[in-house]
Amino acid sequence: MNAGAGDDTFNVGSPAGSDRNVDGVRSALFLNGESGNNSLSYNDQDNGFLPLTIILPGRLRENPRGDAYTVTPTTVTRDRSAVVTYGGVQRLTVNGGWQANDFNVTPSAATTFFVNGNNPTPITIIPFPLPIIPLSLGNSADAPAALLPTPIDPLPFPFPFPEPEPQWDRLNVSLAGTTSPSLVNTGPGAGTYTFADRMAVKFTGMESANIPPAAVVGRQVFYNHSVYDGNDGAASAADDGAIAPDKQALLPGQSATFANYTSYVRGINGVMVDVKGLPASAALSAADFAVHVGMAADASSWPLGPAPTSVTVRRGAGAGGSDRVTLTFADNSIRATWMQVTVLADANTGLAAPDVFYFGNLCGEVGNNPSAAIVNALDLSQTRALQKTTQAITGRNDFNRDGVINALDVAALRANLLGQIPMYSAPPAAGVFGATPIRREGLFAVVP
Repeated sequence: MNAGAGDDTFNVGSPAGSDRNVDGVRSALFLNGESGNNSLSYNDQDNGFLPLTIILPGRLRENPRGDAYTVTPTTVTRDRSAVVTYGGVQRLTVNGGWQANDFNVTPSAATTFFVNGNNPTPITIIPFPLPIIPLSLGNSADAPAALLPTPIDPLPFPFPFPEPEPQWDRLNVSLAGTTSPSLVNTGPGAGTYTFADRMAVKFTGMESANIPPAAVVGRQVFYNHSVYDGNDGAASAADDGAIAPDKQALLPGQSATFANYTSYVRGINGVMVDVKGLPASAALSAADFAVHVGMAADASSWPLGPAPTSVTVRRGAGAGGSDRVTLTFADNSIRATWMQVTVLADANTGLAAPDVFYFGNLCGEVGNNPSAAIVNALDLSQTRALQKTTQAITGRNDFNRDGVINALDVAALRANLLGQIPMYSAPPAAGVFGATPIRREGLFAVVP
């Protein structure tokens, strides 16, 4: 079927209140929207009869699973129906039936998906053995008759199942090949998946959903205990003002430049990591990070460095609304060396793989030689000439970061004259084998 110009809507099946659903789709359908803003609704609101839970001696038999719906950028189907192939559709809505269903969705670059589960029929617990009476159950007039024991003790939905596989609507959004997947909970059983390279997947009426792995989206070094954070050594929101805007983390596979190491007199005493998708239950500590220091070419030989003196999390304070994790270190504990920071992949961080980055420090170096990091007479001469002037946070000669070039900066440089660190080349990231794991949280009520 080819639609004409303008905004068109395709309806497959019938909405709630009807006695018809996509059971009627017995042969393949091909739907093509032309120009305009076109929609496709795939409705499966009536499944005909009520599923049951029966207690047998010594074991609970669960409410049988319903259907599996598969949604891709070009097709939509239910496992008992023919495939619907579509194109030129900007909005696709899938309304699942009343049983406990699975929704398997592959996001599209052109179509926004709206996937609506419906709370499965209330579970009925039936004592056994007891006398039986005939009883007709169903959502429609043609529902089959069933013989049930009596009395019947109905339990309201949801019911705490004793087996590990809850019989509720489940959503699984394929994250393979997507960029920056994110899940935001918009209400009970509802949420929106967003991506940098796909259209959104919005859903309601789900009791469980897969959660995108967390991702590190920012890495900063900051001048803790400097004029830029009020000379306060404790972690706080004021530390954002002390971030070195001209410095960036050295990542695996990169070679160092002056942008990757600081010249702060107190060394590296503050690092921030922005994490998108940090689990709501995360209680981060030093145990979720590994810190090594060294200057050898092989970073695997570097010894453990000092542990952070504090690890704090500020929700929503990071880049793009991510969560900002601040690590502070004792003054002068990481000085004139390179530091490797590894954010571990564990239940607290939610990462699928460890995130590794590096920062260096060499007090007195002003970056006048791009191929070497060494404090020499040229650095001293330049700093002495700039005494009694002010510099911004990016100033190369303000080693104590108080905003002024003076005798304190000259003294700091002299104390480190001829000091040097190598222009380090970070090894490539270790390969990650197998599929990216997806964390599952059971009931959607606990999904952050």
